[in-house]
Amino acid sequence: MNRVLKIFILIIILAAVAAGAWVWFSNKSIPIIINTPVDNVPITNTPLDITPPADTNPVVVSAEQQIKSLARLFAATYGSYSTDARWQNLKELNYIYTPSFAAYINQYISQTPAPAGYYSVNTRALAAEVVAFTDVNATVTIQTQREEVFSLGSESQLSYQTLRLQFNKISGEWKVDNAVWE
Repeated sequence: MNRVLKIFILIIILAAVAAGAWVWFSNKSIPIIINTPVDNVPITNTPLDITPPADTNPVVVSAEQQIKSLARLFAATYGSYSTDARWQNLKELNYIYTPSFAAYINQYISQTPAPAGYYSVNTRALAAEVVAFTDVNATVTIQTQREEVFSLGSESQLSYQTLRLQFNKISGEWKVDNAVWE
């Protein structure tokens, strides 16, 4: 046999093997499982008992705990700012302001000029303490950690500051009436 004929036969054999492998792997069907009864397993129609154990109690969070959690979330957003997202932090919290505090914030935003260059501050709420609490008013202090960057590429400065929040309950919801950095 000449060399060309041997190469031609080898190519046909390789093509046949490749075609066979392709057919084998592409036509694999997913086996269908038919529900058949399992021997020695009784079938019952009784409902499952899904009642919780008697000793479990639902978690009840006190109103003071709720206000502390709300204060921590508020402080982290209220205290964070970037010139890239000018006053977005204050606008995001608008739903939680009393009408008088919302008016103050809107005036502050409209009258405060943009800082020159880049500036950002990232605030983390570390701890919250309820200083005073009644059914309609609450005062909470939040200890925060603030990281400030005064220009792109500069090192950040870390500081700790307290935020004092005054809450009023309006229509059953706690609203922030005042926020003062101390």
